[in-house]
Amino acid sequence: MKREIGIILGLVLLVRSNPMDQSLRYCFLSDGERSKTASEENGIAIEEDYPDNVGKMEFSFDLFHNLRSDDEEMNLFFSPHIIHQALTMALFGAKGETEQQLREVLRVNQTKLELVRKFLAETKVLRNSSGNSVELAVANRLFFSEEEPVRMCMRATFENDQIQFLDFKKSDEAERIINKWVEAETKGKIKDIIPKGELSPMSRIALASSVYFKGRWEQEFDKTRTKQSLFYVSPDKITQTQMMYLKGNFKHGVASALQSYIIDLPYKGNSHSMIILLPPFVAGSLNETISRLTADTFYSAVENLRYYKNEDYSFNDEVEIYFPKFKTEQTIQLTEALRSIGVVDLFNPEASNLTDFSEKPGLAFDSAIHKSYIEVNEEGSEAAAATIFLMSRQGRLHPLTKYEINRPFAYFVIDNTKGNEILFSGIFKTPKTAKIVTEIL
Repeated sequence: MKREIGIILGLVLLVRSNPMDQSLRYCFLSDGERSKTASEENGIAIEEDYPDNVGKMEFSFDLFHNLRSDDEEMNLFFSPHIIHQALTMALFGAKGETEQQLREVLRVNQTKLELVRKFLAETKVLRNSSGNSVELAVANRLFFSEEEPVRMCMRATFENDQIQFLDFKKSDEAERIINKWVEAETKGKIKDIIPKGELSPMSRIALASSVYFKGRWEQEFDKTRTKQSLFYVSPDKITQTQMMYLKGNFKHGVASALQSYIIDLPYKGNSHSMIILLPPFVAGSLNETISRLTADTFYSAVENLRYYKNEDYSFNDEVEIYFPKFKTEQTIQLTEALRSIGVVDLFNPEASNLTDFSEKPGLAFDSAIHKSYIEVNEEGSEAAAATIFLMSRQGRLHPLTKYEINRPFAYFVIDNTKGNEILFSGIFKTPKTAKIVTEIL
């Protein structure tokens, strides 16, 4: 695309009394409980004043570590942001132990009333945002069986844009409708998220969340300098890939706590960035860096990169960057990963308590499917994701003047305006479209 599109995300939440607000209060707080906290409502002990961006980042790395593979050729790409949104929607309908598990995993301590207000306001802002820097569109929808006795206040709260009733007895048609909705919301990048035959006439609920992102680099790579180059899958295994080239001024340096080089590639407008973590060229170095990744170490590395200049960080110095041109599409069955981090009851009909959605017992999700796509080229990167619920030691590193990203690395697309919130996370180990051309024995 030649045109430049984007938005700088800023959000001011103004809440005033209206019929929708009354519906929210009726739905999520019963008489005599209107001023109680979430913990008082449900007997749940949640840490007070948990910062929203910290909780989301900790959730992001919980998933990151559960989804990564030790396979040296297995790339990873997913959106923790949209998975967090999907689970938040599930939380709105949850009670009892099901709710407690979701709160602990998501690190939320607000009342449901506060959560829903914020969720609906943010979703409205991000429903289809565009401007002169990036394009970002987020959408969520609950699909219920036409026969499901969904509470009237839930219907009023989410209205037609976020809730839809389908005839699940015609499961093929229901699959088609949900798949087409996700495809439209992700600009055609995510297709057939529900495999044929996944829904059945016994299905009662499906929850879909999607995010689409397209950004142009603040400094675009020179297309005339893109050429076939070597990529080291490991020190003894080499392949080839299209390598882009750029010479410019960037924030870069050494994240000592992560044993990695760090580079900030901003998108136009500087509201969003791709943060690259490039371990040194040593066997096992990527695993070492990943093992050190936490919300604290990542956030500190990004903040140090942006606000400090010392022997570890160079503030907007001129460097040369060689970066792979790549495209990744991935489908992940999330159910086991979510169980591993504590979301257990949601997928168990005997234990699931979703009675804030429907008073009919046994409502549960069969599975959780996440499908994601990213394309990185000279102009920028385009990403989409949707979720549906059904080293040995080395010497001290120093900042470089040339970064050849010709070996496995980790990368994160973050929102700079919201406390470095992670929209997308990835591990690039090998160009999947390339054939292993050399294996050194």
